[in-house]
Amino acid sequence: MGDPPTRSFSWIIKTSSLMCILLSSVYIFLYIGSNISLDFSTQKYKESKITSFSLRAIGDSKEVHQFNSTTNVSSKSYDGFNENNQSAKQGSWKFLVDSENCKIPDLDPFDDKIKDLLILHPEPYKCDDSDFITYIQNDTLFLNLTKKARQHVSYCRFKPIYFNGITGKASEPFIYFIDIEDEFLKVECFDHSGDLVVENFHINFKPKIPKLYEADDRSKFDKGNNKNDTANSTKNNMNSKRHSVADRKMDFAITDRLNIMLIMIDSTSRINSLRYFTNTRRYLTETLGAVELLGYNKLADNTMVNMVPFLTGEFDKNLTCLKSHEGVDNCSFIWQKYSQNGYLTHFGEDMTFAGTFHYTLNGFKEQPTDYYDRPFYYHNEKSSDGVADTCFHGKSSSESLYQRMYDLAYNLRNQRYFSLNIHSRNTHTYLEGLADMDNLTLDTISKLYENNLLNNTFMAIFGDHGLRFGEVRQTFVGQLEERLPMLFLYLPEWFRNKYSDHMTNLKTNTRRLTTHFDMFYTLLDLLNLDKKGPVKRGISLFREIPRDRTCEDAYIDQHWCTCNYHLTVMDNDTVKNTLSNILIEHLNSLLENYDKETKCSNLTLVSVVSSVAVTSKSGQDKGHRIVIKTEPGNGVFESTLRYQSSSGSFQVKGDVSRLSKYGDNSKCVKGKTLRKICFCI
Repeated sequence: MGDPPTRSFSWIIKTSSLMCILLSSVYIFLYIGSNISLDFSTQKYKESKITSFSLRAIGDSKEVHQFNSTTNVSSKSYDGFNENNQSAKQGSWKFLVDSENCKIPDLDPFDDKIKDLLILHPEPYKCDDSDFITYIQNDTLFLNLTKKARQHVSYCRFKPIYFNGITGKASEPFIYFIDIEDEFLKVECFDHSGDLVVENFHINFKPKIPKLYEADDRSKFDKGNNKNDTANSTKNNMNSKRHSVADRKMDFAITDRLNIMLIMIDSTSRINSLRYFTNTRRYLTETLGAVELLGYNKLADNTMVNMVPFLTGEFDKNLTCLKSHEGVDNCSFIWQKYSQNGYLTHFGEDMTFAGTFHYTLNGFKEQPTDYYDRPFYYHNEKSSDGVADTCFHGKSSSESLYQRMYDLAYNLRNQRYFSLNIHSRNTHTYLEGLADMDNLTLDTISKLYENNLLNNTFMAIFGDHGLRFGEVRQTFVGQLEERLPMLFLYLPEWFRNKYSDHMTNLKTNTRRLTTHFDMFYTLLDLLNLDKKGPVKRGISLFREIPRDRTCEDAYIDQHWCTCNYHLTVMDNDTVKNTLSNILIEHLNSLLENYDKETKCSNLTLVSVVSSVAVTSKSGQDKGHRIVIKTEPGNGVFESTLRYQSSSGSFQVKGDVSRLSKYGDNSKCVKGKTLRKICFCI
């Protein structure tokens, strides 16, 4: 991406004095900006009453904003982007989280400083379904005869798709319908000359036995069979037994354990959901009574490093299982705990080339869940027009994933299941891509609700982080929203009534600082609400989060923390140059350490985009958040440098954000560190 928009305007200082009986105060509003992309002028003060404010100048630095517990800000932009849009309003709240140790401002999603960077009314992206000429009903694959004639199709065949991506032997040709037994299908249709004219892909629901019960069921079956039974007879009887499982209630169905339905929408912040996810938001809160977590702060940079804490309760850097060249199979994921408790498990993700455990890791060598959709999406990507396309042969990738999720919920309605669904294609690159997810998500969850498929289900709709690059990201609003993903939690009404104390805590936590670690412990809690297990890095959202929780308490690195108190624009060129050189040296040292084959160019500084001093309320945690532009490749990087009193210098101590798009610049390397900073030679 190119340089962020330059802000250049004069200093404005307004002063006035007001005499009271015992106190005189000076009201000062200092508005500063000089070639900075982290634009603090996004907060439009209509009326300010500040009873505790400090103004200081050190060298050429000016303090432009301070949040503290005695600040009372009345701002139109905090009240919502539209006076009639109730979903955007937060009542009299001016901060999403407002405690002594953490104040997260409630910013306007349509602020004037970013409005010109947004597509306010995006055109819906529609897929051409004229090629989608086959469909499945009751284990039978049918041809749509009308579309068949229109596409000049003579006959079709299908091939099963297996876990490792290999396709099986082609079926016999069919012209109307054919019975199927496989879970994933690749359908090829040919014209009268024998030329391939259409490809379709399907997921067919197949009943399975939970691993907890599988061995027991097999042993009972083996005891009841004659030793002389043939292998084919055994196979047929087992298939029959598997089909009966879908209609049988498990022993634990009488307990209060809930199904788990997780819907992760990549790069979706709470603020962006106020722009493009309004119908779903309204339905979640007004019809379903879902709870929104307003202080949900991400823990790390991209999808993998945020989802690992969500799914394992640990940082990726602490897990040796992620460093194996053999894959990530040895990691302990939350779905395994549910599997051990008799749940069937599902993992679906609509972008396999950049999948959560495949983009910088080596993926799974064995199927990780009972239902695993990667083979379906892998073959769709191979045959589509482009890996970034959101349409797969007439259906959007998210539509396919939602249909799969619904089919599982319907067919497993008498069992317990854990379903993880990750939508990336629509939202990973563009803010407005979320608009295409709005009605699609609304239609899916309303259909689930109206068909009583959420009566025994915990549903979370959330983001891993906000959009991580682009022009909006290079503003103050973008910087904040990238760190605050969306999170809605739904629980059925009977559960809310029975566990009212837990729900009280959950509602209290809506305005507390929370993280992906807390979601991990919430999922653990749902397996046994009466038992308090050991807590390492997070707190279940059914337990009250301390009001005075800090980023340090929540294991949020300062670089990602949204509870900042002092934000100071640094205009001192000497300071900026020193900090930028430290960051450049750090990036090149990473290349030297990781790029053993010397595939990447050394980076040089083009310019300092912005430099902001960040200080916690106590003043003990000091840092500088700097954004630089580098060459080759015009990469834009953001990092928080901390002051080390022992050495008297600043060092890069946390992660580094890349604010410009990767493109193909780093395709020559693998690994999360190199992918982020490498410019291939």
